[in-house]
Amino acid sequence: MKLLVLHITGLAGDPLEELDGRTLLDAAATPALDEIARRGSCGTIRLLPEPTVAGAGAELLSLLGYLESEAAIPSLGPLEAVAVGAPVGPRDVAFRVNLGSMAEDGVIRDTLGGGASAEEALVLMERIDAKLSNRRLRFYPGRHFAHVMVWTDGPTEVRCTPAPLACGRALVEALPEGDGDGALRQLIWDSIDLLSGHRLNHRRREEGLPPVDLLWPWAPGRRPELEHYVVRAREQALVLADRLEVQGAAKAGGIPTREPPWEFGQARAALIEAAAANGLTWLHVDLPERFEHPTDPEAHLRAFAALDAELIAPVFTEARTSAEAVRLILVGTWPEAQWTPRPPALWGVWPALRNEGGLDVFTEAALREEGARVDETERLLQEARSATR
Repeated sequence: MKLLVLHITGLAGDPLEELDGRTLLDAAATPALDEIARRGSCGTIRLLPEPTVAGAGAELLSLLGYLESEAAIPSLGPLEAVAVGAPVGPRDVAFRVNLGSMAEDGVIRDTLGGGASAEEALVLMERIDAKLSNRRLRFYPGRHFAHVMVWTDGPTEVRCTPAPLACGRALVEALPEGDGDGALRQLIWDSIDLLSGHRLNHRRREEGLPPVDLLWPWAPGRRPELEHYVVRAREQALVLADRLEVQGAAKAGGIPTREPPWEFGQARAALIEAAAANGLTWLHVDLPERFEHPTDPEAHLRAFAALDAELIAPVFTEARTSAEAVRLILVGTWPEAQWTPRPPALWGVWPALRNEGGLDVFTEAALREEGARVDETERLLQEARSATR
């Protein structure tokens, strides 16, 4: 039985006043998802133990049966370090570091790159690495505003404010606390001094743009040591993802990764092509990154409709008409901008796992009220693999 997994960050979400208290999924036109609900199995799934906060990389590992306890959940920093190939020893600690922007009143204006381009971000990170690296701290380029820092023999008992939650707070109220906080606080202050005077920021000020003058370390942890069950079983697997933490999670478990095309139609073609040679093919999609406008619900609804029509519908058709036994698994999780504990994720599987009646629609309301709840996360894929078509 081949497994096709669509892992969609941002499919679930909060009710919106502009949509009369409905979520985006509940309000969007998604006939392919509704067909999966009618002809398959669906419900909710708790991917991570409460009140754990982690991203799509940890969600992938949870679904694949790695995370038997909260202590085993890898942080964002080490997963992205694996993805970019940063050397992380067994006693080293890897951090995600975000470029951002300070306001004149000492408030953190932004922690998502400050509006800098990817090229500008790399220029600033080269300056950071040249001036702030030492025998214990090294920096490695990631993507756009998100990069990696490795602290040799570093501390793990340090509390760092997640970058999304630091935005809008006074800097002095959001600084790291705990073991090693002095070095991290000094790094932050040094980054402000160093970047504020950079020629790139002089030009941005002249153009009326905010300076990119902050480096924010967070999400520390040690590199996970994992062996994936498909590796032990010598089963071919591939993860298609452009998010670094998802790539790192797969690589840490010995699964090859590939960046999919950006367009939904091309990503679908890449998924179908990869499935021909793999028993497990996984595609991660960050739906909020496809929004044409960050706060316009109508733009968000268009992205939901495009996801359904251009990716989910043709993949569903391919699964139904394949000469091989194929099972389609869809997992929809919450957007990560808030970086706070979230309710259970959504799931759908075709063909149905059990002889049970389907639901009329694939909406959050229907799945949470009438769908099947899965509490042992790894059982979803195990049952999908073993159930007959």
